[in-house]
Amino acid sequence: MKKLALAAILLLVALPSLANTPGKHTVALSWNNGVCSVSGTCTVNVYRATSPNVCAGNPTPYLTGIPVSGTGANVGTTIDQNPPTGAVYYNVSNVDPAKGGESTCNGEVQVTVQPITTPPPSGLVGVQQ
Repeated sequence: MKKLALAAILLLVALPSLANTPGKHTVALSWNNGVCSVSGTCTVNVYRATSPNVCAGNPTPYLTGIPVSGTGANVGTTIDQNPPTGAVYYNVSNVDPAKGGESTCNGEVQVTVQPITTPPPSGLVGVQQ
């Protein structure tokens, strides 16, 4: 089974326009997909944990079924909308039913999600006009 290579480094995105709620960071993930046997049948699973070796033992995927486009190797992406604060570890696996199922994980990366310490505004007032 062709392993996935986690080609791009995780990018910690702290732009408010990308956060799912105020006061939260997001983590953008990208990787190189493996070659799929039959177009439209392959997917990627993403694993996430707060300790290293996220795929050790019998892990449960954080995200499943991320579609792989076409049959050639291409780049996959997703955004973790609600990562925990602190060290977060990610890994990915390829799922190709024609090749027997899920590959092993390959290319664990770690990102540190900083807490947001910016104080909120105060004194909001509304007046009917």
